[in-house]
Amino acid sequence: MSLRRVQQQVRSILEANSLPWTDSADGAIYLRFASASVAVDFTKWGEQALIEISSHVLTNVEGGTKRILLAINELNKASNFGRWIYYIETRTISVEYDLLGDHLQENELMTGLAALARLADRHDDLLKKEFGGTRAFED
Repeated sequence: MSLRRVQQQVRSILEANSLPWTDSADGAIYLRFASASVAVDFTKWGEQALIEISSHVLTNVEGGTKRILLAINELNKASNFGRWIYYIETRTISVEYDLLGDHLQENELMTGLAALARLADRHDDLLKKEFGGTRAFED
C-alpha cells in the first residue's frame, strides 16, 4: 500500500474518533494529549508502509546518563506498548511504537495511539521530577 493511502486512512480514523491534529509539510501528524505531544509519521519498511508513533516525553534532560538509562530500562521492562529511548545527543527521552500500515485496522491504531499517549502524559511529570527537562506543553 502506498504511504499516501496509509496517511489518508490514519487521518480518516482520527477524524472518525474526533481527535484534532495538525499536519506537517512532510506528511507527519501531531496530536496533543494534555502535556504530551504525539507524532505519527510514515515511512517505508521494505515493501510495506510503516506507521511510527512517538512522543518526545522530555527534552533538555539534566540527569546523568547512567541514571537515565537505568530508569529507561525499568520503563521498558514494564511497558507493553512502546519502547523507551534516551537520545543522548539531544538529551531527549522518548517513547515510540511502530505499526505496519498495509492492513491497518482502526482498533490497532487507536489502541497503540492511546497507550503511547497515556505513557507519555503520565511519565513526563514523573521523569521531570527526577531528571529535569521540558515537557512538550508546559502551560
